[in-house]
Amino acid sequence: MAALEAAALPGVVAIRGRGLMIALDLDARAGGARRYCEALAAAGLLCKETHDHTIRLAPPLVLSDEEADAIVATLARVFAELA
Repeated sequence: MAALEAAALPGVVAIRGRGLMIALDLDARAGGARRYCEALAAAGLLCKETHDHTIRLAPPLVLSDEEADAIVATLARVFAELA
């Protein structure tokens, strides 16, 4: 989660989670979680909107450091594009 916090994703007001289950809470003005999830899926990262303004990430437990870095990079790129 430290890498996600360091990425300073635009529109994210809170990052919370336990283990690898992570929630990104979006600012209400960000346009809703669904559009982010659709853009992330198009970029190869599957996630789920759980409420209008929350994105749930649940990567596999066997996630490597390189894969975690790739997830953060994809999130940063997509969030910057949608900002």
